[in-house]
Amino acid sequence: MLRLAILSENAKLRRWEAECVESLCKIGLTQPMLHFVASPASGMRERKRSPLLYERLERSLTRKAVSMQLVDSPLRVIPLDEESVCQQWGGLDVILNFTREDVPAEWADIPRFGVWHYEYGEAGWREAIPMLLTNLLSREEIACIALVRQETSHGQRELLRQGVFATGLYSVVNHWNQLHRFAAEWPAYVCSAIDREGFYQYQLYGAPSRMAPQQLFTPWTCFRIVIGLLANKGRRWFKRWFVTEQWNVGVVREPIQSFLNGVVPEIQWLPKRLNFLADPFGIQVNGQLHILAEEYDHASGKGVITEVIPGNSVGTAYLRRLMEMPFHMSYPYLLEHEGDVYCIPETYQDNQVSLFKAVQFPKRWEKAGTLIENIQAVDATPFHHEGKWWLFCTDESTDSNSHLYLWHADALKGPWKSHPLNPVKLDVRSSRPAGTPFVHRGELFRPAQDCSQTYGGAVVLNRIIMLTPNDFREEPAVRIAPDRKSAYGDGLHTLSAVGGITLVDAKAERIDLRVFWLRLTLAMKLKLQR
Repeated sequence: MLRLAILSENAKLRRWEAECVESLCKIGLTQPMLHFVASPASGMRERKRSPLLYERLERSLTRKAVSMQLVDSPLRVIPLDEESVCQQWGGLDVILNFTREDVPAEWADIPRFGVWHYEYGEAGWREAIPMLLTNLLSREEIACIALVRQETSHGQRELLRQGVFATGLYSVVNHWNQLHRFAAEWPAYVCSAIDREGFYQYQLYGAPSRMAPQQLFTPWTCFRIVIGLLANKGRRWFKRWFVTEQWNVGVVREPIQSFLNGVVPEIQWLPKRLNFLADPFGIQVNGQLHILAEEYDHASGKGVITEVIPGNSVGTAYLRRLMEMPFHMSYPYLLEHEGDVYCIPETYQDNQVSLFKAVQFPKRWEKAGTLIENIQAVDATPFHHEGKWWLFCTDESTDSNSHLYLWHADALKGPWKSHPLNPVKLDVRSSRPAGTPFVHRGELFRPAQDCSQTYGGAVVLNRIIMLTPNDFREEPAVRIAPDRKSAYGDGLHTLSAVGGITLVDAKAERIDLRVFWLRLTLAMKLKLQR
């Protein structure tokens, strides 16, 4: 049991700070013991006064984003001074520092695993607002957050956890909420690893250069931020009601490894239709290609699993619905195992990963089991590699685009075990699964979505460097962006191998008044049902 204390600037915690501590309590591996409150007498540097406009923004943002509902701390509150450090810190494993300043370096040596704090942006700010302002001014689509072990008297800073998330350029409050939701559970992840291994594999982390908030927050930058937010809100509102993402499925007469050169080969697209098609997966049965995909109905607002049947002439096809549930279905991952054909569709609203077996392929399916329970799994991608079954997915309850989870089993039907490093990756640019993993020249590759600028903006082929029940590492090998000059040049988010061909999907963003009317009708129906 790890003994933990927190350090904050007030005797009461802000909402997101309390949620961070609560996540540590839930894992049952830590024992929060003390709550230290910093003061100028503690030896920590007194915070310089920020410009008035900056301070007003900070107070307003914090109140609106976390409601400033101060949560009573269950911990014993102790003023931070040299005497309390000498008496209390020696028996602690971790200090979680929520203040804006480092503790003295000699104090940071005392807890067994050091003093941890968050840093924001590439500049390594200790508070989030400078990063938020910088992103809004530069229209930056992504932001980096790190959980860091403070520099000790030996002069070493160490990286505990790092991630990249998509920013919310249309709302200051949304941006603020996103970053704290994204990283609130990171101390719990690291404590779990320490409890499991008895140590944590740190990464050395150079001291960042910090820009003072005064250099960012001026009347001119304030005006630019307000104008930018208004423009982004207007674009978002217009896109929500009038712009539709028209996804379609295409066939590439090249194997999936041909995409490793970063160039999209020629694509043969299916006919355009009002209900879009996405997430294509295929399988060869008795020498015939069968394609399953998500068919999204704008009128109902949910997807169903459909078979795409090629027509007699090139570029033609008709659809046949195969699976429909009361909730949304998509990503019908297909595989053949021991002579049977299985499908693992995305059903995150059902809170489980379900396995369906073809009783009469492809017309009749029945549920053959539940692979993983109590998870809102998104884009579950199972595959067999080196004698074991592996399954990648993201989780709607944390973040469907950035938090990658890994599971493993000895048999397809399980039991499936969660990887001890879960989530094994935190990066909106290359986490969410995007098709079938494949081996090329002895190396294993995993397609993933790049959702940093837009949902399904591009596909990244990750090279998996380490895949074991206790370790996982991968690196981006190539990013495959859609051809902006093509009919579907606004996004690409699936690469699915079927023998020597590859199934893809891509999107075109178009203004469509028919879709506006369907969205308006659906919104009115939902409002009347309440």
